[in-house]
Amino acid sequence: MAHKKQKPQQTTPAKPTKATNPPKASKPVPSAKPAKRAKQAPLAAAPEGHTRVVVPFDHHWKDVDAEVLWAVPVGESRFAIRNVPFYAYGLNWGDVVRAVAYDGDEDPVVERVESESGHQTVRVFMDDEVAETKSVGMLESLERFNATYERHSGGFIAIDIPPDGDFDGVFDQLEAWEAEGLLGFETCESRVKDGFGSDPAADDGDFGDE
Repeated sequence: MAHKKQKPQQTTPAKPTKATNPPKASKPVPSAKPAKRAKQAPLAAAPEGHTRVVVPFDHHWKDVDAEVLWAVPVGESRFAIRNVPFYAYGLNWGDVVRAVAYDGDEDPVVERVESESGHQTVRVFMDDEVAETKSVGMLESLERFNATYERHSGGFIAIDIPPDGDFDGVFDQLEAWEAEGLLGFETCESRVKDGFGSDPAADDGDFGDE
């Protein structure tokens, strides 16, 4: 995989200006299909007031068809995302999306983002040894930037930076850890027009081996 890591000039979403490539790390392995369009481990029982929405991909470097996220209904066919995405690009915690359940689909399928929350997502890839011995302390230290995180498995982690968080602080700290060989990371702005997947032209491999 060769996704670009990009640093905006301000803490609210903006056009990127800086890029490098994250090194290889252990690949996250989804396990089952929670919906017909997805290749991702099923989510646990729904928190009160939440429902699942499916984010489809035309193409993704991880060879998944979709990602399933928790969301809360906020209007007719409108939902506010309540996960930090692990695979989707151009989608963040709190974004309001339009999602419709088509014939034969168990869950509403996301069509587009209708309102951006101002949150930003960064994904981190650590090898197993670093994940087991250092990841908790490293990630907790990012709290000083008002960042939180969700862990998919092992060293595959999604970090959320809210509008009042310090995106530059998170980015600079991750970049320093990357220089030490502790992790790779990527920012998660849109890669393709009118979609949430990755750009086939930018994909030349992936993290680790099958």
